[in-house]
Amino acid sequence: MSTVTVGVDIGSDSLKVVGLERQARGFRLVGLNHVTVPANSWTADELKNQEEIAKTLVAALRSSKPSAISGKKVMIALPESVVYSGTFALPQLAPKELAQAVPYEIAEKLSVNLEEYFFDYESTTSLCQPLTEKLADESKAKNEPDSKKAKEPPAKNAAPAVENGVGTAVFAVATKRSLVQSIITMCQIAKVELAGLDIKPGAVARSVVALDDHRIRLIVDLGASATGVSVAEGRALRLTSSVPMGTKSFSDNPKNTLKTFAAKAGPIFDEVLHITKFFENRVCPGTKIQETIVTGGGSNIEGLAEYFANETGLPTVIGEPFKQIDVHHFPLNTELSRIFADAAGLAMRDSREK
Repeated sequence: MSTVTVGVDIGSDSLKVVGLERQARGFRLVGLNHVTVPANSWTADELKNQEEIAKTLVAALRSSKPSAISGKKVMIALPESVVYSGTFALPQLAPKELAQAVPYEIAEKLSVNLEEYFFDYESTTSLCQPLTEKLADESKAKNEPDSKKAKEPPAKNAAPAVENGVGTAVFAVATKRSLVQSIITMCQIAKVELAGLDIKPGAVARSVVALDDHRIRLIVDLGASATGVSVAEGRALRLTSSVPMGTKSFSDNPKNTLKTFAAKAGPIFDEVLHITKFFENRVCPGTKIQETIVTGGGSNIEGLAEYFANETGLPTVIGEPFKQIDVHHFPLNTELSRIFADAAGLAMRDSREK
């Protein structure tokens, strides 16, 4: 019996759904849809407008093309604005000891009270390791929600600090328990089951990077209201950041906006430069980022890949989120398909993943 997984991305003013049927050798598209929802529903403390979003989600699943999506287990993306993230180092520890040490380190490095937050982490399997403790503080400052400015008291008995990259590098994320509960409530209203949460950059990386490809890349996700800038090793995130500038700043017609984009995109390239230097000098000294993938609705701007390559000096490609998915029965307009990178990546995630 085939299994249908559903990715749901709730954006600043729209909702995207992608339903995928898992097959022996990958995925087959069941349906997708893109509809409007109340603007600015995300806060660090809760997802607002739960009833209206739930009603819209149900309608979007029923009216998806080429077929309605009947799957009830949904994966939902958390935008960078409501997530704390950071990369830091711990001593070389056995898995059990690492699991005991990480919560203290997350509480201190991300300045969160773990009684109020859910958290998750990944210890990297590569040679990339941060050089000093400054990494977490600088990365946190770039990634903390706007509503969270004051630091909370650091946890006591935190794991010993690691200098000069000797140890295990850990990428960690945390989000408010109240926010997660509001998402669960929305799912209950919609009569779907929340199978898991992911952060948007992780979902995007999953959709545009092949499973067996482990190159180190910048992934730039040009959304409607914000641009995500991440470094990923294969599909595994190493750093994440965002810039509060998206395609709404450029134009409604992607084919005529390169000049407008170039005039306004200074903050995006500033962040690209910052995160590149930070990764290459602190997180993974001696290693160079090999490529840039640009995705999201803004990636439809004509000539954008060449412009990014000229500005960054890196080979640049436009991410194709359905390249790993069978869509022969429903050929997708290329420009339309690119806005579904996050929802497609969510649907590709196994709910058993951490």
